[in-house]
Amino acid sequence: NMKKIKWIRRCLVSSERSSRRCYSSGSSSINHNDNGKIKVALIQFHSESANPEQNQIKAERLVKEAASNDAKFILLPELYQTMLPVDQMRKYSNKIPGSISNRWGEIAQEHNVWLLAGSILESSEEDPNKCYNTATLYDNSGELLQKYRKIHTFDINIPNKITFRESDLILSGNHSNLTVIQSPFGRIGLGICYDLRFPEVFRQLSSQTMDILCLPAAFSLPTGRMGHWKSLLVARAIENQCFVLAPDQVGQAPNKFSSYGHSLAIDPTGKVIVEGEEDKEQIVYAELELAAMHKVREEIPALKHRRF
Repeated sequence: NMKKIKWIRRCLVSSERSSRRCYSSGSSSINHNDNGKIKVALIQFHSESANPEQNQIKAERLVKEAASNDAKFILLPELYQTMLPVDQMRKYSNKIPGSISNRWGEIAQEHNVWLLAGSILESSEEDPNKCYNTATLYDNSGELLQKYRKIHTFDINIPNKITFRESDLILSGNHSNLTVIQSPFGRIGLGICYDLRFPEVFRQLSSQTMDILCLPAAFSLPTGRMGHWKSLLVARAIENQCFVLAPDQVGQAPNKFSSYGHSLAIDPTGKVIVEGEEDKEQIVYAELELAAMHKVREEIPALKHRRF
């Protein structure tokens, strides 16, 4: 019996430490504004160089610029490093943790910010010819809190507009990776680009009380102009009664893929807080007020009314 009691105590201590890492690791000095809001920065990035190192340098510069403008949560888009032809991309895959993730951790700690470092190509041990499209989230102590592997690969064919097969390079992540992370400014859930079209992903995160949905993307210009990008993001905000932060790539990349831009921050009612432009690399700033989200959930308690 004494052995069993000691084992239970060890489990409780381990659980408490894990919870502290998710909730308050390095977060004590992250403060809301006097008006109870948190300032966020969406980096609308143009992956214009065929050299991933040049894109990395530019991304770091933009993150530091956002931090200097008092943003406390900074987000980069999908595959900011490598928008290259498929046959060139494999050689630029990274281990996570690894040199790139370590670098982002250092920057988050140095500038006292939470950071969603977009996504990069993550090496796969299962299939050396393919990679994962993986987003990483860091707290302001520099700790890597989560890595999320994109679940749905972008394989489409719209004649005379766009044909693309992401699955030629990218492996699908496992849905068991769907977890929210507690931050000083709300519970964060992650998806990547094409995941946006599958509401069940975000319903699962919502069941874990997601407050902020973050969706780094390189959303295609043709489907963006069809209205899909904004409509789907607004729908995810309304149905999950959460904030949506969606940093998007912009412009044509070396692989000739054109991204839509229009990075968006949306409130839980579906109102657009701020929107980027279609043809401009820029940092888009917004302020989030969690009290307003709780008010929406109290007035229209749809999440409590779910039956399945």
